Amino acid sequence: MLKESTLPWRIVDASSAEDRTLPYDEGRALIRHGSRLTAGEIGCFVSHYNCVREFALSSSSSKYLLVLEDDVWMDSSFEFSILPKIMSRLGLDYLMLYSRQIKNARFLGRIGVRSLFRFISPPWGNQAYIVSKQGAEKMINAIQRIDRPIDDEFQMYWINGLPTYALFPYPVIELNFASTLPKGYVERARFSPLQVLQRFTYRLVNKTRRACAHFLLIWRDKKISDELKKKDLYIPVSDSLELHPRSGTGRAEAQS
Repeated sequence: MLKESTLPWRIVDASSAEDRTLPYDEGRALIRHGSRLTAGEIGCFVSHYNCVREFALSSSSSKYLLVLEDDVWMDSSFEFSILPKIMSRLGLDYLMLYSRQIKNARFLGRIGVRSLFRFISPPWGNQAYIVSKQGAEKMINAIQRIDRPIDDEFQMYWINGLPTYALFPYPVIELNFASTLPKGYVERARFSPLQVLQRFTYRLVNKTRRACAHFLLIWRDKKISDELKKKDLYIPVSDSLELHPRSGTGRAEAQS
């Protein structure tokens, strides 16, 4: 689809675990994620981080970035160029176009034949998403090290201040191939009594912070729902969306 697209795009090479852009903290990973990260998970983290960081720090006039991994299929009938207009109108900085699961979420309204949701619990998956320039800056500023998979990191809205929204049914789906990315949780970690206590404490604090952040977003949900009821939201738009995929991740910038 990208070859036929009028939108500018490029492939960005994937990074490896040897990329020292960010330090990997195995001790924190055990406490916060529950397992060590594999080299593939670290490389995936750095790949997405570098894409978003480059966009956040660039002087480009593009206001939105679309990132696609290389094993997804895009709905050719969906007007991706309308996304910047919708996000700008609704004040969305982070919109998922695919996820591995549909977890606890709030229905906010309809956008054409699709629905807009805000996730309360992270849905997992980083195969396809669009982020604003402001959202990219928030993502990067909140990350100091690697201690969890990249999708967990991006979707911690109670940490980075970036609520996770999604369009459903998704306009992008992951192809049915076996993942080439080994997961750290496959190898069960053994915890010392101190680590068990640290992990329990961390999870309790994290859950409390998430609940508080969700509560504070409820008023914003209503504003978005009210905005979605306005018919003029669906007027034709001429926003440009620049696509820049990478080997393992497709990347795209969009301007509204």
